[in-house]
Amino acid sequence: THPFRKVAAELSSYDVTIANLEGNLSNTLLPPEDAHTFTFVSSPQMVDGFKLAGIDAVTLANNHSMWNSEGWGSQGLLDTIDALQSGGVPHFGAGNNLAEARAPWIAEVGGKTLAFIGIDGVTANEEAREFGATVYMSELGNTGYAGATDNSPGTNPYITDQFLADIESLVSQYDMVIPYFHFGIEYFAVPPAWAREGAKAAIDKGATMVVTNHPHVIQGMQVYNGKPILYSVGNFIFDQMFSVEVREGNILEIVLRDDKVVGLRVRGVEIENFNQPRLMTAGEHASQMDRFWSASDRIAAAEAG
Repeated sequence: THPFRKVAAELSSYDVTIANLEGNLSNTLLPPEDAHTFTFVSSPQMVDGFKLAGIDAVTLANNHSMWNSEGWGSQGLLDTIDALQSGGVPHFGAGNNLAEARAPWIAEVGGKTLAFIGIDGVTANEEAREFGATVYMSELGNTGYAGATDNSPGTNPYITDQFLADIESLVSQYDMVIPYFHFGIEYFAVPPAWAREGAKAAIDKGATMVVTNHPHVIQGMQVYNGKPILYSVGNFIFDQMFSVEVREGNILEIVLRDDKVVGLRVRGVEIENFNQPRLMTAGEHASQMDRFWSASDRIAAAEAG
């Protein structure tokens, strides 16, 4: 519970709270001895922290649900799913097969239904993308590919026609639909063009808004056809401390009314001690928001140019 203690009251205050769980929960996979590793594994007791913080569900659609330095592959994901189910925390964006990975998580608040889906655009992409930032379908034989299939576990792949069809179907069934994409380029303030196009396509199919993550730094936002797209909310509980940008992230407060987003509030957090976020001071948050609006301006310029 330690990582959550300084933000639990804030997170618990919302009607619905979701998070990106980027790593494995397991009692069978040993934590790596090397402190500098891309193997992320924690005890299933981490679920106690989720509950303390009022986290209602987590997305597993990311590049560390299946991929790590140790090469565990699906075992890490399956252990994580077991730990979440045992602890009573729902998940979306990955599963024992493609149908489970594509399935939404549904919340009901104030008589309205909200559908959340997770899409992995990093280790389960349909195409090669800039800077080698993706593992894509033509590399299916590569153990780095994480996408689920009809008969194998994995994350929900970034297959454009597929996730757009899912969004269109969900829009016909639920009051609001929010896709949570995992994509972009690490440490870049501006998402690449293909990612922006994917987010806008989701809006065109009726998504209420779009949220994304992956770059380890906050990015900015744009409003497309009257609906917000929030790019990269940054780190939250993570052990990067080497720069101001990676020690910071956001709690994104979304205000919904009559099937629309009517308000967004970005609450900055500062990570201390390699693991514990706290709410920022006003001065810290002002500095972070300068970067947020600068990134938003750069996104607008990229869209115009």
